[in-house]
Amino acid sequence: MAGLATRSLARTPRGRALEKSIVKSEPVRRFSIIVAGLLIVTAAALAAWLWLPATVTIADAGIPIELTLRAPGAPKRVYALDVQGSGRIDGEAEVTLILNGQPYKVAHLSGVVHFEWGGDWYSPEAVVRYRPLSAKAGVIKLRYRFHSL
Repeated sequence: MAGLATRSLARTPRGRALEKSIVKSEPVRRFSIIVAGLLIVTAAALAAWLWLPATVTIADAGIPIELTLRAPGAPKRVYALDVQGSGRIDGEAEVTLILNGQPYKVAHLSGVVHFEWGGDWYSPEAVVRYRPLSAKAGVIKLRYRFHSL
């Protein structure tokens, strides 16, 4: 029934003007949908960047290394830090979270590696030291997330 009304309107000057405005608005509608889609994708990517854990890999477990973990963006008030470590090494090693130049949390590792640290943290940076004891090879992946207001 709506099709009949449109056809009969098209025969009048007002109907032709309405039909032309509908035809002209179709590209605008498509453009609006594309822009809205891009905004949604951008917002999702930004949320993922800010909320999902960052990762860093210790690619050669036979070499000592000091890593500085940094909060993404420029957080105003960091209040907590979560770190998860996983991987595999062929001997023993130690990973230490440093606070004010001193060991704060220590994980002793061997074989299949899995450890978790979490708690209060008030800096947008954290230093992690990896030290192999008898490990000569292996890989360890650290996932970390700074919580901020």
